Amino acid sequence: MRDVNRFAALCLLALVVAACSSSDGADSTTTRRVATTAAATTAAPTTTSTTESPVLDTRDLFTQISPSVAFITTDTGTGSGVLIEGGWLVTNAHVVWPFDEVRVVFPDGDEINAAPVVRSNVYEDLAVIGPLDVSAPPLTMPVEDDYAVGDTVYLVGYPGEVERFPTPAITQGVVSRVREWEQADMTFIQTDALIAGGQSGGALVSSQGELIGISGLGGFTESNFALVAAGEDLAPRVQQLLDGDTPDRFDGTLPRQGSAATEHAVDLASVWHGAVFVLNEPDGTDVSIELDSANHSVDLTDSIGFSLSTDEQLGPRIEATTEFDEPHFVFVSSNDVGPSGVVVSSSHPLSPLVDPDDDKQVNPGVTVRGVLDVSGDLDVYRIDLAEGETILVSVDGLSDMVLWVDQIGNPDDSLGFDDDSGGGLYGTSAEIDFTAPADGEYLILITDVLFEPGVGYILTVE
Repeated sequence: MRDVNRFAALCLLALVVAACSSSDGADSTTTRRVATTAAATTAAPTTTSTTESPVLDTRDLFTQISPSVAFITTDTGTGSGVLIEGGWLVTNAHVVWPFDEVRVVFPDGDEINAAPVVRSNVYEDLAVIGPLDVSAPPLTMPVEDDYAVGDTVYLVGYPGEVERFPTPAITQGVVSRVREWEQADMTFIQTDALIAGGQSGGALVSSQGELIGISGLGGFTESNFALVAAGEDLAPRVQQLLDGDTPDRFDGTLPRQGSAATEHAVDLASVWHGAVFVLNEPDGTDVSIELDSANHSVDLTDSIGFSLSTDEQLGPRIEATTEFDEPHFVFVSSNDVGPSGVVVSSSHPLSPLVDPDDDKQVNPGVTVRGVLDVSGDLDVYRIDLAEGETILVSVDGLSDMVLWVDQIGNPDDSLGFDDDSGGGLYGTSAEIDFTAPADGEYLILITDVLFEPGVGYILTVE
């Protein structure tokens, strides 16, 4: 991992409209108005074949669908969710990250202040909440394609919402085309139905009022179209989440943390390496952190990557105040090209974040799945190459991936760099055709332009 602000100076950032919105956050301690979570159950969502249904006018369709679409809030943002059979609420992983409980509100006023996040898959941006004991009717997950290019579709969710008990909104469009994400074997429906922040996790429905997808990716191009994960692909993946079949590495939680202490000695292998600590203190806590080396930098960020440091320039000492009752992150980085050591002293206990992807050895011919665990994460892999040996390195995911090849001790910025030449679902994957100039150990470096937290990716070395 590496400091988010230091890394930002090394690459060009794309301006993208994310499909979830930040907010001041709802009060998670508010008294529950109606509903509570149901007793734990492993009931899976029922999937039945779609039958021919009459076309509904927009008013009737909204009346039928909207009661099943919930408003989700956390301390850092808002989103939408779709209720399916068994009391499960399906949404995007990025809506709930990194919380294990969220606030859920339905249009009829049912409110659950601590709805449990059962499990999530950051690689496919999918999460399940519940089970919930609510009066809203469930929607049925499809098991087969029931849409075609040119079909009228509707998005129902909560874009740009600021009320505590809102009603959902509806937008209309057509199926513009169908895209395939081959790496994940998933289909995405492209539509011109308007999508905005807070609508992640909402329902894409046909003109017959049948669920055909869960919204998630929108506004990432100047064309401002949305990509919606097809429901027939999501149904078995929802079942996997409920069965616990998704690998732990892709669960939407932080990786293992070391012992909390106010002082830590850190060894950094290179300028590309860094250390990240978790600060678990309540909202409004004044924090000071100091390094014993002027050749190192420290920063404190909230969970979505905003720096809370009072100094405009990063340095060996910062003072800041926490915002929200959520994990905060301390980034320590080095200005030394080669190995270095530093002692971190803090006014409050810090827990080292153990990233299982960092310094992992890879070889030609392998495919690795990894996770950018926090905003600003930079994963560092090692590979041994002989002089003249050529490899094709690619990284693919649902975010705008960035890729480097470098060496420890190399004074240049990188030996190879790429942002968007790798193609992928919407042309933002990265790929480098690299030939080793000499025998030695090389570094493969991965991050994403948006500094999104909890992003899964696939690294391939051929």
